[in-house]
Amino acid sequence: VGFYNIALMYGQLDQPQKALFYAKEVNRIAEKTKNTEFLIRSYIALGDAFAFTKQFDSVFYYAQKGLSQTDASSSPFITGKFQQLKGIYFLKGRSDYTAALIAFDSALKYFEKINLAYEKAMVYQNLANAYLLNRDYSNAITFGTSAVELSHSLGMYELEAKALTDLALAAEYSGSINEAYKYLKQYGLIKDTLDQLNKRKLVNQLDIKYQLLKKEAFLLSQQNSIYKKNVLNYIL
Repeated sequence: VGFYNIALMYGQLDQPQKALFYAKEVNRIAEKTKNTEFLIRSYIALGDAFAFTKQFDSVFYYAQKGLSQTDASSSPFITGKFQQLKGIYFLKGRSDYTAALIAFDSALKYFEKINLAYEKAMVYQNLANAYLLNRDYSNAITFGTSAVELSHSLGMYELEAKALTDLALAAEYSGSINEAYKYLKQYGLIKDTLDQLNKRKLVNQLDIKYQLLKKEAFLLSQQNSIYKKNVLNYIL
Protein backbone atom coordinates (compact mmCIF):
# COMPACT_ATOMS: atom_id res chain seq x y z
CA VAL A 1 0.00 0.00 0.00
CA GLY A 2 2.93 2.34 0.74
CA PHE A 3 4.37 1.98 -2.76
CA TYR A 4 0.86 2.34 -4.26
CA ASN A 5 0.37 5.71 -2.53
CA ILE A 6 3.85 6.88 -3.55
CA ALA A 7 3.12 5.95 -7.19
CA LEU A 8 -0.08 8.01 -7.11
CA MET A 9 1.66 10.99 -5.50
CA TYR A 10 4.50 11.00 -8.05
CA GLY A 11 1.90 10.96 -10.81
CA GLN A 12 0.27 14.04 -9.30
CA LEU A 13 3.70 15.68 -9.04
CA ASP A 14 4.25 15.23 -12.81
CA GLN A 15 7.11 12.79 -12.29
CA PRO A 16 5.90 9.95 -14.54
CA GLN A 17 9.06 7.82 -14.45
CA LYS A 18 9.04 7.67 -10.65
CA ALA A 19 5.29 6.95 -10.71
CA LEU A 20 5.99 4.05 -13.07
CA PHE A 21 8.85 2.74 -10.93
CA TYR A 22 6.67 2.53 -7.82
CA ALA A 23 3.68 1.17 -9.75
CA LYS A 24 5.95 -1.68 -10.88
CA GLU A 25 6.99 -2.20 -7.27
CA VAL A 26 3.32 -2.45 -6.28
CA ASN A 27 2.78 -5.06 -8.98
CA ARG A 28 5.92 -7.01 -8.03
CA ILE A 29 4.79 -7.26 -4.41
CA ALA A 30 1.19 -8.05 -5.43
CA GLU A 31 2.37 -10.90 -7.66
CA LYS A 32 4.20 -12.40 -4.67
CA THR A 33 1.21 -12.13 -2.33
CA LYS A 34 -1.24 -13.54 -4.91
CA ASN A 35 -3.89 -11.31 -3.31
CA THR A 36 -6.49 -10.62 -6.01
CA GLU A 37 -7.57 -7.23 -4.65
CA PHE A 38 -3.95 -6.09 -4.35
CA LEU A 39 -3.17 -7.35 -7.87
CA ILE A 40 -6.10 -5.41 -9.34
CA ARG A 41 -5.00 -2.29 -7.48
CA SER A 42 -1.52 -2.75 -8.97
CA TYR A 43 -3.04 -2.89 -12.48
CA ILE A 44 -4.73 0.47 -11.85
CA ALA A 45 -1.44 1.94 -10.61
CA LEU A 46 0.38 0.60 -13.71
CA GLY A 47 -2.36 1.82 -16.06
CA ASP A 48 -2.23 5.32 -14.59
CA ALA A 49 1.58 5.36 -14.64
CA PHE A 50 1.78 4.19 -18.26
CA ALA A 51 -0.77 6.88 -19.17
CA PHE A 52 1.52 9.48 -17.50
CA THR A 53 4.47 8.18 -19.59
CA LYS A 54 2.33 8.00 -22.77
CA GLN A 55 2.89 4.26 -23.22
CA PHE A 56 -0.68 3.69 -24.33
CA ASP A 57 -0.39 0.07 -25.48
CA SER A 58 0.57 -0.81 -21.90
CA VAL A 59 -2.38 1.23 -20.61
CA PHE A 60 -4.70 -0.93 -22.71
CA TYR A 61 -2.97 -4.16 -21.64
CA TYR A 62 -3.52 -3.51 -17.93
CA ALA A 63 -7.04 -2.17 -18.46
CA GLN A 64 -8.01 -5.39 -20.22
CA LYS A 65 -6.18 -7.52 -17.67
CA GLY A 66 -7.98 -5.76 -14.84
CA LEU A 67 -11.41 -6.02 -16.46
CA SER A 68 -10.94 -9.76 -17.01
CA GLN A 69 -10.48 -10.22 -13.24
CA THR A 70 -13.13 -7.80 -11.98
CA ASP A 71 -16.77 -8.44 -11.13
CA ALA A 72 -18.44 -5.33 -12.55
CA SER A 73 -21.61 -5.70 -10.48
CA SER A 74 -19.74 -5.65 -7.16
CA SER A 75 -16.86 -3.36 -8.13
CA PRO A 76 -18.23 -0.27 -9.94
CA PHE A 77 -15.22 1.91 -9.02
CA ILE A 78 -12.65 -0.64 -10.23
CA THR A 79 -14.60 -1.34 -13.44
CA GLY A 80 -15.05 2.38 -14.06
CA LYS A 81 -11.30 2.98 -13.62
CA PHE A 82 -10.38 0.29 -16.14
CA GLN A 83 -12.99 1.56 -18.64
CA GLN A 84 -11.56 5.06 -18.19
CA LEU A 85 -8.06 3.74 -18.94
CA LYS A 86 -9.41 2.01 -22.06
CA GLY A 87 -10.91 5.31 -23.15
CA ILE A 88 -7.57 7.07 -22.68
CA TYR A 89 -5.89 4.40 -24.80
CA PHE A 90 -8.38 4.82 -27.66
CA LEU A 91 -8.42 8.63 -27.40
CA LYS A 92 -4.71 9.36 -27.05
CA GLY A 93 -3.07 6.18 -28.29
CA ARG A 94 -5.20 5.28 -31.30
CA SER A 95 -7.24 8.40 -32.13
CA ASP A 96 -10.23 6.06 -32.30
CA TYR A 97 -12.79 8.50 -30.99
CA THR A 98 -15.82 6.23 -31.36
CA ALA A 99 -14.20 3.48 -29.25
CA ALA A 100 -13.01 6.10 -26.75
CA LEU A 101 -16.54 7.47 -26.36
CA ILE A 102 -17.94 3.99 -25.73
CA ALA A 103 -15.34 3.34 -23.01
CA PHE A 104 -15.75 6.74 -21.35
CA ASP A 105 -19.55 6.42 -21.41
CA SER A 106 -19.24 3.04 -19.69
CA ALA A 107 -16.85 4.49 -17.09
CA LEU A 108 -19.25 7.35 -16.36
CA LYS A 109 -22.15 4.95 -15.75
CA TYR A 110 -20.11 3.02 -13.18
CA PHE A 111 -18.91 6.18 -11.43
CA GLU A 112 -22.46 7.55 -11.32
CA LYS A 113 -23.58 4.45 -9.42
CA ILE A 114 -21.41 5.48 -6.48
CA ASN A 115 -21.38 9.22 -7.24
CA LEU A 116 -17.61 9.69 -7.48
CA ALA A 117 -17.41 13.40 -8.28
CA TYR A 118 -13.63 13.52 -8.87
CA GLU A 119 -13.68 10.64 -11.37
CA LYS A 120 -16.86 11.95 -13.02
CA ALA A 121 -15.24 15.34 -13.63
CA MET A 122 -12.30 13.68 -15.41
CA VAL A 123 -14.61 11.52 -17.54
CA TYR A 124 -16.73 14.57 -18.48
CA GLN A 125 -13.60 16.32 -19.74
CA ASN A 126 -12.43 13.24 -21.64
CA LEU A 127 -15.87 12.89 -23.22
CA ALA A 128 -15.87 16.58 -24.21
CA ASN A 129 -12.44 16.21 -25.81
CA ALA A 130 -13.38 12.99 -27.64
CA TYR A 131 -16.61 14.54 -28.97
CA LEU A 132 -14.66 17.64 -30.06
CA LEU A 133 -12.13 15.55 -31.98
CA ASN A 134 -14.99 13.51 -33.44
CA ARG A 135 -16.55 16.79 -34.66
CA ASP A 136 -19.69 16.38 -32.56
CA TYR A 137 -19.62 19.92 -31.21
CA SER A 138 -23.04 19.82 -29.54
CA ASN A 139 -22.06 16.93 -27.26
CA ALA A 140 -18.61 18.45 -26.75
CA ILE A 141 -20.31 21.56 -25.34
CA THR A 142 -22.71 19.48 -23.21
CA PHE A 143 -19.99 17.45 -21.53
CA GLY A 144 -17.53 20.33 -21.47
CA THR A 145 -20.07 22.41 -19.53
CA SER A 146 -20.56 19.55 -17.05
CA ALA A 147 -16.78 19.21 -16.70
CA VAL A 148 -16.34 22.94 -15.99
CA GLU A 149 -19.14 23.07 -13.42
CA LEU A 150 -18.02 19.99 -11.51
CA SER A 151 -14.25 20.60 -11.69
CA HIS A 152 -14.69 24.21 -10.51
CA SER A 153 -16.72 23.10 -7.49
CA LEU A 154 -13.99 20.58 -6.63
CA GLY A 155 -11.14 23.04 -7.12
CA MET A 156 -9.77 21.01 -10.05
CA TYR A 157 -8.64 24.12 -11.93
CA GLU A 158 -6.25 22.40 -14.34
CA LEU A 159 -9.05 20.13 -15.48
CA GLU A 160 -11.39 23.12 -15.71
CA ALA A 161 -8.86 24.90 -17.95
CA LYS A 162 -8.73 21.87 -20.27
CA ALA A 163 -12.52 21.73 -20.43
CA LEU A 164 -12.76 25.46 -21.19
CA THR A 165 -10.29 24.99 -24.05
CA ASP A 166 -12.51 22.23 -25.47
CA LEU A 167 -15.57 24.45 -25.06
CA ALA A 168 -13.97 27.43 -26.80
CA LEU A 169 -12.94 25.29 -29.77
CA ALA A 170 -16.32 23.53 -29.98
CA ALA A 171 -18.13 26.88 -29.91
CA GLU A 172 -15.80 28.35 -32.55
CA TYR A 173 -16.14 25.36 -34.89
CA SER A 174 -19.92 25.39 -34.54
CA GLY A 175 -20.00 29.10 -35.47
CA SER A 176 -20.83 30.52 -32.02
CA ILE A 177 -18.08 33.13 -31.90
CA ASN A 178 -19.55 35.03 -28.94
CA GLU A 179 -19.75 31.84 -26.90
CA ALA A 180 -16.17 30.96 -27.84
CA TYR A 181 -15.04 34.39 -26.63
CA LYS A 182 -16.94 33.88 -23.35
CA TYR A 183 -15.15 30.58 -22.73
CA LEU A 184 -11.80 32.15 -23.54
CA LYS A 185 -12.45 34.88 -20.96
CA GLN A 186 -13.27 32.21 -18.37
CA TYR A 187 -10.11 30.37 -19.37
CA GLY A 188 -8.07 33.55 -18.78
CA LEU A 189 -9.48 33.88 -15.25
CA ILE A 190 -8.73 30.24 -14.47
CA LYS A 191 -5.17 30.61 -15.82
CA ASP A 192 -4.63 33.53 -13.43
CA THR A 193 -5.88 31.34 -10.58
CA LEU A 194 -3.61 28.52 -11.71
CA ASP A 195 -0.58 30.82 -11.85
CA GLN A 196 -1.18 31.81 -8.23
CA LEU A 197 -1.80 28.23 -7.17
CA ASN A 198 1.31 27.00 -8.99
CA LYS A 199 3.48 29.32 -6.89
CA ARG A 200 2.05 27.72 -3.78
CA LYS A 201 2.30 24.31 -5.43
CA LEU A 202 6.07 24.70 -5.85
CA VAL A 203 6.45 25.19 -2.12
CA ASN A 204 4.08 22.33 -1.34
CA GLN A 205 5.89 20.05 -3.77
CA LEU A 206 9.18 20.61 -2.00
CA ASP A 207 7.55 19.54 1.25
CA ILE A 208 5.81 16.56 -0.36
CA LYS A 209 9.06 15.45 -2.03
CA TYR A 210 10.82 15.62 1.32
CA GLN A 211 8.10 13.50 2.92
CA LEU A 212 8.25 11.07 -0.01
CA LEU A 213 12.01 10.69 0.32
CA LYS A 214 11.59 9.91 4.02
CA LYS A 215 8.89 7.37 3.22
CA GLU A 216 11.02 5.81 0.45
CA ALA A 217 13.97 5.45 2.81
CA PHE A 218 11.74 3.83 5.45
CA LEU A 219 10.19 1.37 2.98
CA LEU A 220 13.57 0.44 1.52
CA SER A 221 15.04 -0.08 4.99
CA GLN A 222 12.09 -2.37 5.77
CA GLN A 223 12.78 -4.35 2.61
CA ASN A 224 16.47 -4.69 3.50
CA SER A 225 15.57 -5.85 6.99
CA ILE A 226 13.19 -8.50 5.62
CA TYR A 227 15.86 -9.65 3.15
CA LYS A 228 18.47 -10.02 5.91
CA LYS A 229 16.03 -12.00 8.08
CA ASN A 230 15.25 -14.33 5.16
CA VAL A 231 18.96 -14.91 4.52
CA LEU A 232 19.59 -15.58 8.21
CA ASN A 233 16.67 -18.02 8.40
CA TYR A 234 18.00 -19.81 5.31
CA ILE A 235 21.51 -20.13 6.85
CA LEU A 236 20.08 -21.39 10.13
